[in-house]
Amino acid sequence: MTVTQVIEPLLTATLAEGKAVHVRYWDGSEFGPPDATLRLTIRRRRALRRLLWAPNELGLARGYVSGD
Repeated sequence: MTVTQVIEPLLTATLAEGKAVHVRYWDGSEFGPPDATLRLTIRRRRALRRLLWAPNELGLARGYVSGD
């Protein structure tokens, strides 16, 4: 089972309709249209944990600063 298969239902329920986001995970799986204007690469599991624990700018900033 890939990360995308686990996270896709959560992202689909969370994102506003019409908002195109492309997410690439550390295992190589991807979610979203490849031509999306917003692209997010999650390099480590720790980054996903940060985003789920603090699903706001703080979680995103902590993941970015740590290189995740």
